[in-house]
Amino acid sequence: MKNIFKKIISAALAVAAISSVAVTASARDINKYDLNGDGIFDVQDVTYLQEGIANGDTLDSKADFDKSGTINVNDATYAQNIINGSFYVKPDFKLQSNSKSKLNFKSVYSGADSKYPNNAYHPKVADVGKSWNGYRYWISYTPYPNGNDKYENPTVVGSNDLINYSEIKFCEGIRDDYKAGVRFNSDSELVYNPDKNRLELFWRYTDYEANYMALYMRYSYDGNKWSGRTPVFETDNRKKYDMVSPAIVYENGTYKLWYVNGYKVWYKEYKGGVWSDSVVTSLSYPSTTYTWHIDVEKINGKYELLACSTQDKSDRRHMSLYHSTSSNGFDWSEAQVVLKPSSDPSNWDGGGLYRSAFIYTNDNYIVLYSGRNDNGDFGTGLVFGDSMNKLQGTDLDFIGNQKTSADKLWKYINQ
Repeated sequence: MKNIFKKIISAALAVAAISSVAVTASARDINKYDLNGDGIFDVQDVTYLQEGIANGDTLDSKADFDKSGTINVNDATYAQNIINGSFYVKPDFKLQSNSKSKLNFKSVYSGADSKYPNNAYHPKVADVGKSWNGYRYWISYTPYPNGNDKYENPTVVGSNDLINYSEIKFCEGIRDDYKAGVRFNSDSELVYNPDKNRLELFWRYTDYEANYMALYMRYSYDGNKWSGRTPVFETDNRKKYDMVSPAIVYENGTYKLWYVNGYKVWYKEYKGGVWSDSVVTSLSYPSTTYTWHIDVEKINGKYELLACSTQDKSDRRHMSLYHSTSSNGFDWSEAQVVLKPSSDPSNWDGGGLYRSAFIYTNDNYIVLYSGRNDNGDFGTGLVFGDSMNKLQGTDLDFIGNQKTSADKLWKYINQ
């Protein structure tokens, strides 16, 4: 019976052209579907799947290509069609190294926006995983027109595609005691707390004259109304205890916090209103490099870090993005470059990259990266890839043609 069943499967597949050469569909890496463990998804995997079905073997759930809940002959046909490229949707746009367009993030400062449009910096994405008060994705950023820290105040919007945004839901006000380069807000971080079903907005405030630093927090149960400002950490010894670019992963009632101080990545926890001691983590680079700003996410059981880093401590304008992973959040793999500034210095991101945020969804990394050029143009763009080592930008227009651009991009990502 098994032999007969194999013949039936083979006959069903006879209509498909079979190639012994592994096929990758342009930017789509189909090798992630590899079934037999050789790292390549090709006709040998179809044979492996055929035999596994015939023998009643337990097969990897990713072999359920048609998402029917069972693995059967239809999945073998589906697998062959993937190899043949039948299900590959070619991008209706140009793939390139960086994002041609900035994202259409606004600010409440109309005068600054008109002179320096779409100047958002230091983004953070909170992926709720489902619609929450109308939006799955909630994003914080700090407007930074021409590098003016007066406007560097945490701003929050909602989105369902990371490209089209709600009206501004919240913006922290300019401080009454603001002083350029001395007393100002910066470095926003946005967290969804599933235990309390609320968004929590954190940001850093510094007073360089007083050697003071605070990590403030506000929260919201609907994204519209926000609580009062509360300091969750304060220090009168900013130089020693400063928390540059706080990155938070909330797990089981504990806020796991990574931050930068002295170009090193530190870690501490906050639970029940009590902070743990700080511990320096181990992050290295292939050559002498200094970490400046970070984002951290937990993806598929591992912590992943994205840093903007520099080879020159006196130059934090011309940086690239580096990626690293860790099983425990302390011992990081050697960080590798995953995104550089645009090769054309006149492009909006042609000078350097800055603090960027990332999520993992639909088997893809989506990175909202902030960048600048040397002509006072700041902003945030979008790149994506099924691996951090394969990030790609597009020539899509995220400002003048948001809806169509979002439809094209997600159609390509979701295939």
